[in-house]
Amino acid sequence: MPECTPIPADDFVFWVVTPTRRIALQVVCFLASISALYSLLAPTISGVPRFRPIWAIGVVCAAAVLFGGAIFLAKRPLGYGLALAGSLCILSLRVCEVLVRLGYFRVEYRLVALSQDIPRWRFEFDKPVFVLLQISTFASLVLSVFLLIAYARVKFHPKIPS
Repeated sequence: MPECTPIPADDFVFWVVTPTRRIALQVVCFLASISALYSLLAPTISGVPRFRPIWAIGVVCAAAVLFGGAIFLAKRPLGYGLALAGSLCILSLRVCEVLVRLGYFRVEYRLVALSQDIPRWRFEFDKPVFVLLQISTFASLVLSVFLLIAYARVKFHPKIPS
């Protein structure tokens, strides 16, 4: 499979899988996995109870594991698929949150009395980490889709030797 030069075939220049693009995918997946792990561990460390249902925690945990696997397997198409699956997990969670806000999906919440000494560091970190998770998830989705398309076009094109 060609690594560094675009190959014109059928009046189309392939978006080639280069080491730079793989490293970019690794960095983006690392940021996404760290952000997902923070959102999993922050309630435990800060002592503030979790406000998410258990299925949402499971989806974030699965996404963190998928992003972690994509970091180590970024040289293979399996790594691109893991990054895509992790991105789809986080995006599906966000779609469910939008459906809850619009009233199409119902989640039951319970009231919890909090103590007066709530650690303020968590609330200062939550929003930037949430934004970082969203940006890195979207970047991972775009990069993994482009890398999968490039791999498939180069791998299965009849004029290009595998």
